[in-house]
Amino acid sequence: MNGGKDYSAVSNHLPDPKDVQSLDDLPQGIIFTNHVKTQVLCRHLRRRYPHLRGAIDLLHAHRTAKAKRRVMKQFRKGKIKLLVATEAAGMGADISNIELIIQFGVPSSLSVWIQRAGRAGRSRSLQARAILLAEKSMFQRRKKRRKPGGDAENSVPALRPDGDGPELAEPLDDSKKWGKNVDPALREYISTKKCRCKITDQYFNNPTRLGTSPPIIDFCTILTRVLAPTGDCCENCITRLQPPPSTPPQTPEPTDSPPSSAHSTPSKQRNRNGKRSMVSGVGPSTRRTEHLKRARSALEKWRVNTCLQIYGATYLTHDVLLPDK
Repeated sequence: MNGGKDYSAVSNHLPDPKDVQSLDDLPQGIIFTNHVKTQVLCRHLRRRYPHLRGAIDLLHAHRTAKAKRRVMKQFRKGKIKLLVATEAAGMGADISNIELIIQFGVPSSLSVWIQRAGRAGRSRSLQARAILLAEKSMFQRRKKRRKPGGDAENSVPALRPDGDGPELAEPLDDSKKWGKNVDPALREYISTKKCRCKITDQYFNNPTRLGTSPPIIDFCTILTRVLAPTGDCCENCITRLQPPPSTPPQTPEPTDSPPSSAHSTPSKQRNRNGKRSMVSGVGPSTRRTEHLKRARSALEKWRVNTCLQIYGATYLTHDVLLPDK
């Protein structure tokens, strides 16, 4: 998001007003803000959906206890679909039908973000999303301001690009600081190109998954490929596990004779002598790259899914329970 007033960043993740005719067309979600000033964002959303103004409300610590109870009661019943809220709705809001969480601006810490994101997807039958909108200033480095004495002001040390840390476009300079001070663990979580669950596991000191050390089964792979509908780990893992985009076949330039490395197989059509002529371009290498890859992926997915269904949680890996042989 461009800044603290970039409300269009929230609208980009909500349905188009033309497609919203009734309450059922709006997702049940909470839009968290870091400050009590939720009225402006709530007003923006009400203007976006003028025919459903009553389905959008706000909740913060300055509202009366009666108003808070009324809003939460209507939100649980689904009469309020979009709730713009501060931390007042982050604790104790165990509502099973929340399918969307949007964090408007980087929160104070990684634990706060995980707490707020965890409001969604409480039902096993629901596919939920949690979206964190980060200010551009978080990724920008600026020169430190000079104190009257001449020394540069102290700032939070920049996170260096090693391990799962962010990859910076420019080398770190002690004379510069981040445009927005962010909790180092949260900065690493946002900037990493690897699995974000691994960042949270380290941060909360979670035990090794599936009883292996180091984990033999890639838990993110299992989540993304098998355990639908709650299978999406993070967009980094989804992108990593998606097959590369297919490129259109290129027509080779005509040559006098086919290259010696080209593979040839018999065609399905027989000629007048009863023999099948050789066709180049389809051979073992093509079968390996296309068919074998799909077959291997399907078998691995079936093996992991079968182990989870039959054995459940166990210290044995799927390679032991269902070996290749």
